[in-house]
Amino acid sequence: MNPNAVIVAAIVSPLPIFGSHPKVAGFITSQRNHFWVLGVACVFGLIGLIASMTHLLPTKVGLYFWSPLWQILVVQTLYSVWFRFHKRPPVSVDFNWHSGLAADRWLSIAIGLLGVLVPVFIIGR
Repeated sequence: MNPNAVIVAAIVSPLPIFGSHPKVAGFITSQRNHFWVLGVACVFGLIGLIASMTHLLPTKVGLYFWSPLWQILVVQTLYSVWFRFHKRPPVSVDFNWHSGLAADRWLSIAIGLLGVLVPVFIIGR
């Protein structure tokens, strides 16, 4: 198994999966935690940049360390658009098959897909 693939999967996949849950996204988007969360993501990106510049990691793997920053921005942007149009917090759609949650499902899908696919297609495999 390629250790670089494991690093990339561990970096790219958790935040879109957990960020689509309203409680986690509420933590990410709260005014109190806004700069803290962005700061941690920037530090994480800088760690990847330094690791790739010192040749500890390949350049592409180092670039994937910036993907949490993108994913946090996606969550914050989509939630601000959500609150502007729906005027209510989204409902968790994990194993929730009640009717009337189509918009909540689309929000969850958009966070997951944009968070994973954009870094993968921009940086490459």
